[in-house]
Amino acid sequence: MKYGAAACLPAVQWFNHFQVCMDATKEIMDLKEKSMSEATFFVTEAVSQQSIQQIEQLLSSLDGVERVLIDTADGEIKVEFDDKKISKERMIITLQQHHFHIQ
Repeated sequence: MKYGAAACLPAVQWFNHFQVCMDATKEIMDLKEKSMSEATFFVTEAVSQQSIQQIEQLLSSLDGVERVLIDTADGEIKVEFDDKKISKERMIITLQQHHFHIQ
């Protein structure tokens, strides 16, 4: 069975479409990576399970916060966030407004 150029055209079109989608995905990921930041601070009360849950809920509910990690041993909090949507200062103020003490 012989295949002419016309038979190959759908495969070429599919590949070109796939490449365009991959390029767009890479551009989106590059933009996302550029605006992501990480902040670390210590909260005195971040050693009990109840306080840790409250801190996680507070910070996670803020627009722009992607991930909250808390070390229960020393109250260290690491937050990954989009610095185009929220600042470290805004997160600290939110915690202070809920009576948490930043070291």
